[in-house]
Amino acid sequence: MRARRDERSIFGTIAEGGVMSNTRLLAVRCLALLVVALGGSYVALRWTSTVAWDAWWIAVPLVLAETYSLGESVLYGITMWNARRRPE
Repeated sequence: MRARRDERSIFGTIAEGGVMSNTRLLAVRCLALLVVALGGSYVALRWTSTVAWDAWWIAVPLVLAETYSLGESVLYGITMWNARRRPE
């Protein structure tokens, strides 16, 4: 049997049984919304204003990678949105 680590942070402690506190869940949700909002505006700016079309062979793969990264961040935010229980 593994010993449980005492987990404390500025968002409170994890209750017995691995349930996330409401404060920590709110912080996770706010962070997820912030990442999606700022990431979306950044990728929109990249596609509309800063792609160097004269060097498209390097510019397009880079902006595609940034867009893919935003998509992964959105999926991670969706996963964490209802993450009340921590896996054992």
